[in-house]
Amino acid sequence: MQYRVNCLPQAREHARRMNSAGARYPWMASYDGSEQCESWDIGASEVHVTADVVYALDLYARVTGDAAFARQAEEVYIETACFWRSRYTSAPDGTSFDLLFCKGPDEYCGITSNNLFTNVMVRHNLHLALAAARRMQRKDPDRFAALCLSEEELAGWQALEQGIQIPRDPVTGHLRADDSFQLLEPVDPATLKQGDAASYHQVCFDRLQRYQVIKQADTLLAMTRLPDAFTPQEKQAAWQAVVFGFAGLHFTAGGPALAPTCLTAGRACISVSTGTAPRTAPMCAAIPPEGYRQASSSARNEQRQIFRKRADV
Repeated sequence: MQYRVNCLPQAREHARRMNSAGARYPWMASYDGSEQCESWDIGASEVHVTADVVYALDLYARVTGDAAFARQAEEVYIETACFWRSRYTSAPDGTSFDLLFCKGPDEYCGITSNNLFTNVMVRHNLHLALAAARRMQRKDPDRFAALCLSEEELAGWQALEQGIQIPRDPVTGHLRADDSFQLLEPVDPATLKQGDAASYHQVCFDRLQRYQVIKQADTLLAMTRLPDAFTPQEKQAAWQAVVFGFAGLHFTAGGPALAPTCLTAGRACISVSTGTAPRTAPMCAAIPPEGYRQASSSARNEQRQIFRKRADV
C-alpha cells in the first residue's frame, strides 16, 4: 500500500502522458511505478486499475485503523478523482457520462464502453475523494488550498459520480457487463477449450473478443468488492447470467483460475443477498492452493453438466 502512495508522482506523469489530468496508475507497474505495458488494447484501456488502487488503499486504512496512512491516501483519492473527471465523456443528454474505450478485468471482452466493474469502482473512488476533500477543507484548509482544489472541481466530481452510467438490459432491467457484450457472437465454450489450457492457446484474441465468453467474471467481482451497491435481485440475476448465459449457453471460457473464482464469487454474491454468509466473503478463500487444480476441474465439470441439461431441454 505504501508503494502505491509513494508512486503518486509517477501516476501523475502517466496521466499527463495519456493526455489526462490528475493521477492514473499503470496497468503493469515497474519497481519505480512507471507503466510497462502501453499496448492500446490492454495497458491503454484497462483504466480500472486506478480505481482498484484507491479501493485497496481505503480498505487497508479502514481495516488497520492507521490514521497516518489514511491521511497520505487522501491525496491519492483526490488526484485520481481529477483523472476520472478528465477521462469520462459527457453524454448527449448533458447529465450522464460515458466511459469510452475501456476494458474491465475480463480481458476476453475486447474494447468496449461503460464496463460495469470499472464504472462502479470509479463511483466509489469519487465518493472517497469528495469525502476526503470536504474533510480537508474543514480541518486543514491550507492543505486544501495547496492542492489547488475548488468548489467547481468538487462539483464536477459529484456530477460525475451521479451521472456515471450503469449498463442495463432495456427489456429486463438486468445489469450488463458493458455496452457491447450482448452484441457478441454466442458460442459453446467447450468448443474453445482443451484441458486446463487457457482459451487463447487455441483461439487468437481477435476471434475470442468477438465471442460471448468470459475470462474473469468482473460483474460478480464488483459485487464482492462493493456488495452494498447492488440489490439482492441484481446479484441473483448476475450469477444466473454467468452460469446460464443467453439462450441456455454459459459464457465462462477462461484459464484454470476462472472456474473456482467464478463459482466462489457467485456463491458469495448469493450468500450476501440471502444473508447466509458474512457480507465480506472473499472470492477465493474457500480454495486452498493444494486444491486449486481439483477445484478448477470440478467447476468446469459442473458447468458442462449444466450445459448438457439445458441442451437436452
